[in-house]
Amino acid sequence: MPGSKRIPNLDIAANGTIALEMWCDRVDGQVVVAGDAITVITGQPSGRPCPADRARGDAELLDALNAVTNWRRQGDAVLLVGPR
Repeated sequence: MPGSKRIPNLDIAANGTIALEMWCDRVDGQVVVAGDAITVITGQPSGRPCPADRARGDAELLDALNAVTNWRRQGDAVLLVGPR
């Protein structure tokens, strides 16, 4: 996001719990993996006050993450696959 020093990142624990730091806010959740299928379940954002553009970016990121259906390894990265 232009002008931001923050970059969204997702930490996944061995038990599947996640911590997602977005452009402004944070959300916790759970991932369930079965073969190449993945389901991401996110909780409510923490409620940090955010400028409108970053709040929109956070909402778009959550929508995209909650729509992920599959995953695959691509080099050293994990690629999440969904409609976006």
